[in-house]
Amino acid sequence: MIKKEFTDVEDILEKRLNEQVQSGKLEGEQWFRNPLGWLLVCFNNPLNFKNPNGELVVLQNNQNEISKYIKGLNQIHYGVGVGETELEIVRFELEQSKVVSLEGIDINKTFIELFGENLKDKEFEFGKNSIQAKLIQDLFQNYQPSFNGNTLHVCLGGTLGNFDDSSSELWSIFQKNSKSGDCLLVGVKMDKYVDIDFKKYQTNYYYPAFVLSHIKNVDASLIKWRKDENNYFRMSYDGIEVFRTRRFNKDNLIKEAGTHGFKFADSWTCEYEHSLVVLFKRN
Repeated sequence: MIKKEFTDVEDILEKRLNEQVQSGKLEGEQWFRNPLGWLLVCFNNPLNFKNPNGELVVLQNNQNEISKYIKGLNQIHYGVGVGETELEIVRFELEQSKVVSLEGIDINKTFIELFGENLKDKEFEFGKNSIQAKLIQDLFQNYQPSFNGNTLHVCLGGTLGNFDDSSSELWSIFQKNSKSGDCLLVGVKMDKYVDIDFKKYQTNYYYPAFVLSHIKNVDASLIKWRKDENNYFRMSYDGIEVFRTRRFNKDNLIKEAGTHGFKFADSWTCEYEHSLVVLFKRN
């Protein structure tokens, strides 16, 4: 059974937008208000390097190892987007368990609807196996899990790097929602090709349309990009920071996770050492 819970988030997002403009920094939920912008970027995404979807390649190449860690765990997906990588985690579990229990949280109603459709199709594909899912449209900050058993927390697509200050807010959300024995699976982009990656973002035609969907008439001359010493790529518009993403060093990521109560368990990379998927366990 696939349940969907929708919230009228537009007033909340508009209020937060005004507050964020005043503070000089927009947060990630604003970028995904218009799903078309993200769907355009997905087919021309500077997130990727040589592979059309490096994270998907990592998951598929390491299914057997990843599956052993996640068997029997509930799943919570922080952001579902178009869902191609998240669905792989669901498929892994369907191939080894009769029932998959999951919750997914995303700010965008279209992404929730699309993920629900894809989950329904997975049930058709796996016949007698079933998916027990609750998909919720809301902010990550408002989400409260309903699972009692051990859980796999899934955050793919580079979402961790979209949070500022070493992703401290998102790490705090993971801490709040997890307990000892839970697992956390994160997908990030590595720092091997920082200069190439930065140039790809800086010159991408579609990214402003995605990031600035709240602005009707975008003046390209007001867009500025910079790369800081912590490997954050930052885009500003008319003096306001409107987007950020981060490139990760694996050892530093492990240390960062450790300060928030998550211990390194395993990791996998693509052949170009660009896409990295890491599994942590909650202390």
